[in-house]
Amino acid sequence: MVCPCCGRKHQDLQAGCVCGARAIAAPQTDEIVALPRVGEAVCGLACAILGLGSFFTPWLIVPALLGAYVSLRASRRARREPAHFGGLRWAQAGVVLSSLVLPALLVYGGYRAARWYADEQERARAASRARMLELALAIQAYQKQRGHCPRLSFRNCGRQGWHPTW
Repeated sequence: MVCPCCGRKHQDLQAGCVCGARAIAAPQTDEIVALPRVGEAVCGLACAILGLGSFFTPWLIVPALLGAYVSLRASRRARREPAHFGGLRWAQAGVVLSSLVLPALLVYGGYRAARWYADEQERARAASRARMLELALAIQAYQKQRGHCPRLSFRNCGRQGWHPTW
């Protein structure tokens, strides 16, 4: 055994070293202890939590989907091989969070799409009203300038049907 203070080799450090250092516990073994891997479970949970931001920034749905996949995979591995893979609770929390976030995002996305469609319809109506107002003002200007409204007559255009002519 090597003295941690001065570095001299001793057979038994319990009695003490020349430098005055003494052992206070049993020496550590050189046995390698394999710890279960928890990185995948933590990554899945972190991605699922990051996916909560997709309510504000749409591109964050990618980490939410990734978090769902990674959490599900980590959960299966932790159940199948608990000695090699740990973090079952974290993986399950990631699965639960992802399974709540993704449907909520679908509902929210449907709501946003409906709002966008309604806004587009209102924009089209406003543009039509603006064009009609512009036409009405042009007709009033014509009437003021010439003293009468423009005449509208229809003529037969054969196969194409009736078309107005000014």
